[in-house]
Amino acid sequence: MHESVHNYFSGWKGGGGKPHTPGEQADDLLSVAKLKLLLAISEGEIQGDLTPQQIYLNDTQLANDNGTYNFTGVVWDWRKGTQDQTYIQGMPEIDNELAVGVTVTQAAPWTRQYNNLTLDAVRIKLSLPAQYAYKDNGDMIGTETRYAIDLSTDGGAWRQVVDGRFNGKTTSEYQRDHRIELPKASTGWSIRVRRLTAESTSAKLVNAFKVFSFAEVIDSKLRYPNTALLYIEVDASQFNGQAPKITCKPKGKLVRVPTTYDPVNRTYSGSWQGDFKYAYTNNPAWVFYDLVLDKIYGMGNRVDASMIDKWELYSIAQYCDEMVANGAGGKEPRFTCNVFIQSQQDAYTVLKDIAAVFRGITFWGNSQIFVNADVPQVDASGNVDVDFVYHAANVVDGLFTYAGGSYKNRYSSCQVGWSDPRNHYSDTVEGVYDSELVRRYDVREMTLTAIGCTSQSEAHRRGRWAILSNAKDGTISFGVGLDGYIPVPAEIIGVADPFRSGKQNGGRISSASGKSIRLDRAVDYGPGDRLVMNLPDGTAQTRTIASVSADKQTVAVATAFRLTPDTGAVWAIDSDKLAIQYFRVTSIAANGDGTFTVAGVQHDPNKYRYIDDGVRIEPAPITVTPIKVLKEPQNIKISQVSFVEQGLSVASMQVTWDRVQGAISYVAQWRKDKGDWVNVSQTSAQGFSINGIYTGVYDVRVRAVNAAEVSSPWGYADSTTLTGKTGKPGTPVNLLASTNVVWAIDVIWGFPEGSGDTAYTEVQVATTADGLNPQFLAYVPYPGVSYQHGPMPAGVHRWYRARLVDKIGNSGDWTAFTEGMTNVNANDLIEDSFKDFMESEDGQALLDPLITDPQAIAEEILANYDHVEQQWAHFGENSAGILQAQKVAADAEKSVAELRTDVVAKFDEQEAAISEKMTAYADANGGSAIYTLKAGIKYGGTNYDAGMSVAVTINGSEVITRFAVNANQFVVASGSGNNMFSPFIIRNGQVLINQAFIGDGWIENAMIGNFIQSNNYSPGRTGWSINKNGSAEFSGATVRGKIYASEGELNNVLINEDCTILGTLNASRINGPLMQSKSFVFAQSTTNASNTVYWDGTRGKGDVPMTLTGTVMRFRNNNQTESRLVVAGQTINPAGNPVLSSGEMTVYSFSIDIGTNSSSVQFFAGALNQGSGQRCTWVAQLFASPTANQFHT
Repeated sequence: MHESVHNYFSGWKGGGGKPHTPGEQADDLLSVAKLKLLLAISEGEIQGDLTPQQIYLNDTQLANDNGTYNFTGVVWDWRKGTQDQTYIQGMPEIDNELAVGVTVTQAAPWTRQYNNLTLDAVRIKLSLPAQYAYKDNGDMIGTETRYAIDLSTDGGAWRQVVDGRFNGKTTSEYQRDHRIELPKASTGWSIRVRRLTAESTSAKLVNAFKVFSFAEVIDSKLRYPNTALLYIEVDASQFNGQAPKITCKPKGKLVRVPTTYDPVNRTYSGSWQGDFKYAYTNNPAWVFYDLVLDKIYGMGNRVDASMIDKWELYSIAQYCDEMVANGAGGKEPRFTCNVFIQSQQDAYTVLKDIAAVFRGITFWGNSQIFVNADVPQVDASGNVDVDFVYHAANVVDGLFTYAGGSYKNRYSSCQVGWSDPRNHYSDTVEGVYDSELVRRYDVREMTLTAIGCTSQSEAHRRGRWAILSNAKDGTISFGVGLDGYIPVPAEIIGVADPFRSGKQNGGRISSASGKSIRLDRAVDYGPGDRLVMNLPDGTAQTRTIASVSADKQTVAVATAFRLTPDTGAVWAIDSDKLAIQYFRVTSIAANGDGTFTVAGVQHDPNKYRYIDDGVRIEPAPITVTPIKVLKEPQNIKISQVSFVEQGLSVASMQVTWDRVQGAISYVAQWRKDKGDWVNVSQTSAQGFSINGIYTGVYDVRVRAVNAAEVSSPWGYADSTTLTGKTGKPGTPVNLLASTNVVWAIDVIWGFPEGSGDTAYTEVQVATTADGLNPQFLAYVPYPGVSYQHGPMPAGVHRWYRARLVDKIGNSGDWTAFTEGMTNVNANDLIEDSFKDFMESEDGQALLDPLITDPQAIAEEILANYDHVEQQWAHFGENSAGILQAQKVAADAEKSVAELRTDVVAKFDEQEAAISEKMTAYADANGGSAIYTLKAGIKYGGTNYDAGMSVAVTINGSEVITRFAVNANQFVVASGSGNNMFSPFIIRNGQVLINQAFIGDGWIENAMIGNFIQSNNYSPGRTGWSINKNGSAEFSGATVRGKIYASEGELNNVLINEDCTILGTLNASRINGPLMQSKSFVFAQSTTNASNTVYWDGTRGKGDVPMTLTGTVMRFRNNNQTESRLVVAGQTINPAGNPVLSSGEMTVYSFSIDIGTNSSSVQFFAGALNQGSGQRCTWVAQLFASPTANQFHT
């Protein structure tokens, strides 16, 4: 243990000559509270010893460089984190305190024997009830009382271990503790407290003290192996009762470094065999390597040494250790990493940040971690050492596509944040400025956080690199074959593009023998230029040209290549007069057809001198094409060719033109029948073709582009009539729109026969069924057959139509509109919304189980937050606490602030906790602001949680604002006093509402407990009402289905169609015909002659019973017998019906219920003598009620 020691002096000035008024000195002996802290300062062993000059309390050194202390009563100790380190005494400890209360005098010291050999220390508490002295003039002042504490081991001699003194004045009890460390013993120890200052013999001096108590102490002996520790014990009064901010500056932990590496002098000696040792270094490459492989704080449980390229890191580490100017006349390492990782972070994020220290990137591929750094890549001759070279000869279609970076990323100044050791490593900003870029882009400032940087000049170099790298942001992409397996991200490739350079600078070799290389074309280069070759092992190598043959096609290099190039290998020539282009690979993407797309960003090999030394080197030119206006393309020809595809003849337009001197590419457009110009992809070829053309008149125009991206005027072809397809594209088939997709509508369709030349399907949408004012919705590339329109609210109706557009711009007919609707199924909508919530950041924050165990909460907070304040109470196993934690962070990619408050309590096995958390996060894509309040109880081994969250999240263009509650009961209370009530409750998944006003609502199922009615309902007058007893009243209703009723009343009813009444119809008044009648006359003159009158039942198709009434008159001529009248199968005769006789006429009257069926009335003549002129004449008047359809014969 180390303890700061101070000597105390006191005194007062002499009195004057005036009469003296006695005074009292203020009490300056006050009881002191000690604050003990045990800090873990590193995981693993750290380098060197810690001195008090390296320890800071509230940013003030514990001790000055001359050894004097700035704080009194500070006790400190530390351990460097070895496996076998000893424990720090007193942290923590178990004690048993016993009262004593014995006054100590010179003649009678207090002595105590201790025989418990398991003790580690004894803590003696001394008590000074009061201490003061009176001077002769009556002043009450302080005084000094000295004492000593002695220790005897195994009955040996006394050894003084404490030389103490009470110096000052107190009128109330003052107490002081002394911990006496006990050495190893065989039988025990004795402790003696002696008084050195004589006892008072006068009432003017009060200075008696006593041993108040002692405590037997047993340390827990927690060694915390492999954890570096710092123990601090301070007087809390010196820090206003608060824990001071404790910082220290030890060297960092021991990490794996090569056995050939001297980390002190930063040198590498001998040949490294790939083995490691442990040593301290701040070289970022070896810090990165250690983070990857360590099994405790790194990725060692998932990654072993075979999965990371240590040889590449060895090269990067050497570059980091190179000494460069520090801007103050001295030298310093190029890169150092002085970083303290205090919280758990995503592994990729940490590795990416550490790699950024040495301008590196890291990525995972082929079960391996790759690391590359933006460092000079040169061979032994100083040439740029490219990893592979590309030329039009090994690129798909010979086409390189170039693009410039965004102007927003072109910066001319940079504010670099770094940690200044002269200001306690607080964040300091270093300004970096490039006058040339300011002239070009004006003042455009970027910000950068230099992680692990504690050097101002290093921060300046990092700023230079950021500015220059962003200024050189041109990109390239091109397609390759199996060569796509060769490069990996961050490698440097050379590009020899003859169209951009304006000169043949690459190709494929015809043969190679030793130093002699036969090229496939003549070149205009000479000795001193550099030949770059792709070798059989998939790498490129550069050699200086020694000579060129007379035919300019065979070159000899000064030094043979490492491997003899294969015939057909790609070559390129790099020259100070015409350089090839350099790019750093950013991605390689497989296209699924055996080809790959390689993308890269511009690489400037001259920037490193400027970054380190401020020396700007002008790059060699990459083109010999003069920057001037080009001539327009000449001899542009349009022709028609045909080819057979799937048995059909397909017409094609073929366009060609002459080469333009100095052009590297061409931009072409065409149109049909004076329509809109259609763009053709920019090409380095001298022509293009369009397949599947329609008959019409075609125009073409072309312009040339040189290496400086200067364009020529348009060159035009003569209008040409071509014969192709006629008509127009077909129409999509089976266009359908969904009704069951949540928050969206899926539109699907099919293609008619012969749609292979379709370019895309155009889809439009309308908001009304009539399709008025349709709006463009989407172009869906062929052969896509679906489009999802959304997001939209539930229950939205939309109408869609589609048409096909072919590859040359012809449009087909529109389909008819089809209707779709977003899903209105409540279960589907709730399920989707809740799933989205559960997968969201705020959903996880709310629904993640709440930790209720106080110890687990404390461990989690201490591990993840920068600043923590705690208050605890303990009673045995029971505990209660309040914790407030804060965390803030900001870097070049994001900013985050978090505040958390936890209230916890534990009694036996029951636990309760409340956690409040506020998190604000922002990055380039948006951010989030999330507030959660959660409460939980663990009872009977089961956790019960409730909580709420308020969140706003933005990801790109999507903004979500959400309020969520997690509880099995949600209650809204209103009113006050005795008038409290709840208008709204959610309980056990059911929503209870006392009263509600709903604007628009979709209800799948509803149970009405009493009645439901319109807001204008007035019984018998307006509105409508439905009662739970089944009664209903409507002021007006339209029913298009069946109605079943046992009774009721209808007013002013119109029956448009047939109506069938199976029972009895009672009417007090009927307007219109209820009965139908018709007269018939039949004259019969032959034997058995007959006539029949038919009817077809009632209007309801015979469903209503009917009564037939009639009066029939029969006239006889001569004697007539056996004539009969039959009605509905019944014979009407004098016996059964009234017969009225009047001369030659007989009258029959009848009324018969004939039911619901159709029937007839039959008139029979009987036997007639035709020769005698016998005849029978019938006159009938028939009545049917209700009205029959008709009478007919």
